[in-house]
Amino acid sequence: MANQMGMVFSQLNCKPRWRERLSELATPALVVHGRRDPFFPVGNGSALAREIPGARLLVLEQAATAIPDAAAGEVAAAMLALEAPANGLKAKPLSYSESPAALRASSRSW
Repeated sequence: MANQMGMVFSQLNCKPRWRERLSELATPALVVHGRRDPFFPVGNGSALAREIPGARLLVLEQAATAIPDAAAGEVAAAMLALEAPANGLKAKPLSYSESPAALRASSRSW
């Protein structure tokens, strides 16, 4: 199945190439990758984290493609740690009082 997915992805011709634009991101980023992902090796997550300025990589040892419920605390802690990145970028804290519609509207420009 992984070979079939690779063939599908190799045929996609997206312009502009999103991978080439990762260095333009100017917000704290956490790349989460499952060690047991059958489609993409951990090296893909490592490469993404290297290409995004100031990104951090979190490898979930027991995860495959999806984040298991048991890892939610670990992922949340890593996300909160983005508040104080080494490169000086700072995430805007979300307010739980913001409505989902307001959050969607504020992220449309991304």
